[in-house]
Amino acid sequence: MTCIGSLATKTVAQMVETIRAVGVERVTLGTDFGQQSNPHPAAGLQTYADALFADGLTEAEIRRMACTNPNALLGIDS
Repeated sequence: MTCIGSLATKTVAQMVETIRAVGVERVTLGTDFGQQSNPHPAAGLQTYADALFADGLTEAEIRRMACTNPNALLGIDS
């Protein structure tokens, strides 16, 4: 059982299962790292992305959730 962050309530495997269920096109990737008991937000997001990759998501899927989908929601051309 791998959880990322001291306040995590779901394992990485559970998150991958949820992402697969709804589809990467409907997910934005972010974290709420930054609390004293957790890593810096940028380092935490990288750790989370690495864990998602290790559990089977592709680099393209992670990039879509972390970059493409949020840009589309904000109306930013990438």
